Amino acid sequence: MHPSSWFPDVRPWRSPPRLALVLATSGAVALAPPPDAFAQTRLVDRGTFAITREGRPAGREQFEIRHESGLGGAVLRARGTVSSGAVQVAPSLTTTDAGVPLSYQVDVQEDGALTHRVTGTAERGRLTLRASGSAGVAAREYLAGDAAAIVDRDVVHHHWFLVRAPDARPAQVIVPRAGIRATVRVREIGPEAVRIGDVMVPATRLMLDGFPDGPRTVWIDAERRLLRVSIPGNGVDAVRQNPPG
Repeated sequence: MHPSSWFPDVRPWRSPPRLALVLATSGAVALAPPPDAFAQTRLVDRGTFAITREGRPAGREQFEIRHESGLGGAVLRARGTVSSGAVQVAPSLTTTDAGVPLSYQVDVQEDGALTHRVTGTAERGRLTLRASGSAGVAAREYLAGDAAAIVDRDVVHHHWFLVRAPDARPAQVIVPRAGIRATVRVREIGPEAVRIGDVMVPATRLMLDGFPDGPRTVWIDAERRLLRVSIPGNGVDAVRQNPPG
């Protein structure tokens, strides 16, 4: 797992300290609630993938996807942690209810030190990504239409945004840390059970065409939750440690 293709010479750097926002009322000090404090949330999926590379254990990914509705409308929030040896990748993605990216952040740590960060915001149909690291700061801009999606490198649960709907259209997929964009199409192959531990889970097999590293195979359950993701071009295979639900 490589920290970044934007900054090949990556060294630890220190992020600025976080500042707490306080309100003073009648001499009392209280922490201000976060903007989404009053949102209603529904868990879409949560789980852990065991990841192998070329058949050998390579790490694991813990993730959670939630649907939130509040005064600002409905959004999807996906967070995760991908651990492989001394490298830890922590992506956080917010999209519209339809899955169009609104904001993104991914932190890469090596041996507990932050080495690289990419942040992204969408505005007026464009997604601007900014990468920060020891080599400085770089920015890239992409068109983010209704069929856009983020599927970052080494992040398994992002594939859910491509297969969440049975009538998925071809999507302009942005791979932030690789700095590439591709048109990905989803094809349904048919039913094929997935072994999770000692249990054979009924599943549907899908093929994702258009990624630069070649086709990817995804298995989903009846609720279109990810069960397994195979990326032959990278030798990666990710299977859930436990059946969803």
